[in-house]
Amino acid sequence: MENGVRDKVEALFLPKEQIWDTFSVGHNKEKVPQSILIIHDTEDDVVEFAQAQKIVESYGNQAAFHPTSGYGHKRILHQTDVVQRIAEFMS
Repeated sequence: MENGVRDKVEALFLPKEQIWDTFSVGHNKEKVPQSILIIHDTEDDVVEFAQAQKIVESYGNQAAFHPTSGYGHKRILHQTDVVQRIAEFMS
């Protein structure tokens, strides 16, 4: 699946130079002045958990992190604790 997504992105955006830098979590992060909330499940089978950790590391104190376990990639937004954390973050 990853190669399929990569192929589609490159077909759309290449020959733009350094296309993958543009999609990097640290690219232009200075343009994001507000705090951000990162919610990611350790059992996500689509996006590796390490990607969330990279975002948190990149944004430092600007990022709030809510790791979960057992929800996977698709069920995460239907969980009470996740919805509650989002509501707390937004208020």
